[in-house]
Amino acid sequence: MVDRPNSRNLIGTLALLAGLGLYGLIIAELSVRMGDLPFLVEMVFYIIAGLVWLWPARALVRWMLAPGVEGDGTD
Repeated sequence: MVDRPNSRNLIGTLALLAGLGLYGLIIAELSVRMGDLPFLVEMVFYIIAGLVWLWPARALVRWMLAPGVEGDGTD
């Protein structure tokens, strides 16, 4: 059996790239607006911001890897 790309992989990859790009822009804008906050506050912000994107990305990758139902066009 040969694994071939399906539409879920294409849609998921494009959504992941677009979502991460948008998320990066949002975090960059928030970091500019933080101004002169103490170092520890900024550090906590960046740690949380660096981890938050993992939850939606994980759900998207799970969806991409899920087997398609026959006849739904995702095979």
